[in-house]
Amino acid sequence: MRKYKKLSSRKIIVNEHVQLYEDKVKLPNGEIYNYYLNNKNKKSVFILPVDKQGRILILKEYRYPVDRTIYGPVAGKVDDQEPVLKAARRELREETGYTAKKFISLGKFYGSPAKSNTVFYAYVVKDLTPGKCDFDHTEVITAVWLTISQFEKLVKEGKVMDPYLLDMYLLYKLKYRK
Repeated sequence: MRKYKKLSSRKIIVNEHVQLYEDKVKLPNGEIYNYYLNNKNKKSVFILPVDKQGRILILKEYRYPVDRTIYGPVAGKVDDQEPVLKAARRELREETGYTAKKFISLGKFYGSPAKSNTVFYAYVVKDLTPGKCDFDHTEVITAVWLTISQFEKLVKEGKVMDPYLLDMYLLYKLKYRK
């Protein structure tokens, strides 16, 4: 396939959560096009805690854009220069209070390759020790332990609407769970 040729790039918006870029590109047909990218060259982590009974820990979190509380994964951004595994440990502790002895990679994926090249790193974590959460000031979160059948029932009923949680579970089911 023929690729686009980047002619220029500029930051439009930059804050602690979003970096929006406008890239001017030349399409294979010769047309010049303004392409908008979000969080260029960033990394994020997604964590699926699994306890000794085989239950998974997911989050119920209020999400402003959809104005409702939805199920989602334990997740967060990797700070600049921060090792991915260190970010996964930090996000697990911040959002759930748990620490884990075992971090098992499920791989990586793009969350929205049409708008961002952010790479998401997915982990299953085991051998959990409870502790105290350290939520971000914008987070309204409740952690919920579910059996696999309870979770799959929520999915079948259309109650899991976060694509990253669905991605995480698919990776877990295909790569890890027997």
